[in-house]
Amino acid sequence: MTTDDGRVVIPAGTKLNPLDLIPFTETLVFFDGRDPEQTAGVVRMLDHPDARVKPILIAGSWLDLTKQFKTQIYFDQHGVLTQRFGISTVPAVIRQQGRQLEMSMIPAKELQ
Repeated sequence: MTTDDGRVVIPAGTKLNPLDLIPFTETLVFFDGRDPEQTAGVVRMLDHPDARVKPILIAGSWLDLTKQFKTQIYFDQHGVLTQRFGISTVPAVIRQQGRQLEMSMIPAKELQ
């Protein structure tokens, strides 16, 4: 990779782990907003004072949940993120563990 003036920034063939350069400081939680138990679990996660949770809706009313949660809710349009991460069951939680992203399928009643 080079700059506009031709200086080499990263030599060809260099392998980098993006998590070494930019830490993943948020927790992603994928959930079905039509399921009251999953919604309640996400609320419990958001209630922690130091929570860095990004709720990602796979089904349900984005507008209603944004109003209910009083925070930004993201919607996985066309299932792009669930496909990329290989998520087949929700709720699913993704967070950084060391130099990797860890995905956990957690029962809704255990979301904290």
